[in-house]
Amino acid sequence: MLRGDDVFVVSSPVNLTHQETFMHGLEIRVSYYSGGVEAQYFVFDAVGANKTGWFSRYRLLETSYDITAFGNTTGIFGEYFSLEGDTVSSKTSPVHRHFYVNQGYYQCLKDLGWTHVVDGLGPCSYETLPTTAVYYVNTSSYSLMPGQTADFMAVFVKREICRSSSSLLGKEYLLNNETEEIQQRINEIKANLTIPVNTTSQYLRSKTCAENERMTSRAIGFVFGVGLISVLSALILFPDIHIFINHALNGVSKKTGQNNVTKLNE
Repeated sequence: MLRGDDVFVVSSPVNLTHQETFMHGLEIRVSYYSGGVEAQYFVFDAVGANKTGWFSRYRLLETSYDITAFGNTTGIFGEYFSLEGDTVSSKTSPVHRHFYVNQGYYQCLKDLGWTHVVDGLGPCSYETLPTTAVYYVNTSSYSLMPGQTADFMAVFVKREICRSSSSLLGKEYLLNNETEEIQQRINEIKANLTIPVNTTSQYLRSKTCAENERMTSRAIGFVFGVGLISVLSALILFPDIHIFINHALNGVSKKTGQNNVTKLNE
């Protein structure tokens, strides 16, 4: 159920129609309350709409009424689905009906409709109240007007969007024609979602040796390590060993030759 960032309770529909916030909404919910609970409601797509255009059958997303009935009541005299409604500024025959969802005019108490807000004098007997009155029919489709009197009507404006998976920077909005701002937001989202490669767990694991506590692994590692060190040491010392062996052999040969010469002299 939509519960928006901004909530307006109707006390004067004329003032309410000038709320700039309606131009900045994603969705708008209009709820009619009776006895402290929501009796009926409408939910509208408000993206790109003007201050009054969002309240339209063509932007209706969801309703507690039978939504199919709204498509079958066009072109009838007295048919309305309008926030501005039916208003006539006249001293003799004034009309002040706003947020007006009406099926048709059939002479006052025979009129058929869904909801409307009266905030002034009008031609029918129920339009003599000195204060604003909110009316709705408590049926699944249109019925005899004015229906029941609501405690109040509330308008919920949803403006929150999610800008990235790691940071909710809500209570902002985008309009369809704000292409530069949209591109800027996209760039910000990309920047927030980009993670340096050298900070990922996969990269860190690739630079760390995994420990293995098994004795066989330790023994293999020990033998392999000793063998590797031995081979490296042999390669380093081999030239010196070769020289040492040749030197020793030369020394033995010289000593043997001297001994032979001495024997011959004797």
